[in-house]
Amino acid sequence: MANDKLVPISLLFFVRFSPLSGNIETIEISENLNLRDKFSEYNNLGNIESKSLVRCTNICLLTASCRSLFYQRELHQCILHSLDIPESSVNLVSSTGWKYYKTVEESPSTTQSTSPADKCTSTAGFIYNAGESMCYFIGSPIAVDFDVIETLCSNMNSELIRIDSAQKQAFVEQILAADAGGWVCIQGDRDDGSYKFDDGSDMTYFNWNMGQPDNFIWHHIVMVKQFNYLWHDMADKKLDRQCTYICEK
Repeated sequence: MANDKLVPISLLFFVRFSPLSGNIETIEISENLNLRDKFSEYNNLGNIESKSLVRCTNICLLTASCRSLFYQRELHQCILHSLDIPESSVNLVSSTGWKYYKTVEESPSTTQSTSPADKCTSTAGFIYNAGESMCYFIGSPIAVDFDVIETLCSNMNSELIRIDSAQKQAFVEQILAADAGGWVCIQGDRDDGSYKFDDGSDMTYFNWNMGQPDNFIWHHIVMVKQFNYLWHDMADKKLDRQCTYICEK
């Protein structure tokens, strides 16, 4: 009798036409074996029914911001994500039968232009996330001193992260899920009663904790992890406390 036991798939290859570049692209999808029997629904792009892994993967490739997926064959369940889910994510749930796949790479373009990902990662320590079109660097926690932190980012031709949407807020929560730090220093400076980014543009998105801001003298902002990353006002310097910082460019 033939052995019909399924062999685990570690790599899938797909070919698609890119209307933007006019090129044929080969997409490599790789399974992370360390995330077998785990899945995450946190901040997903979609949780849909799919009768095959190939179908689930095709849906991901047709979704512009999809970069990874979880698939459960027996449940026909497909969960799409815009991020590469870290193995240390606190949002992972253990459940038998789940497999995790991520986009590994695309074949090089026939043009000579440098891709955003290449430009980003040419600076040591920077990471490119295609789903958010974002190039970022996560710095280790240091004493709260916004002048120092802004200089650190500037020296890497970048700026302290600006949170200008709920989507970007959720993205930061995701990438810092396994971070041990309690505070996150972000852009935002109160001037004449209104908050502005470093370039002088007005801030329109806020995620204040209840009762915040509550100090007229403190005019900077930190996200506080223990309060679900809600915002608190903060002094220019508070050297007895530390914050994680993210530079972006």
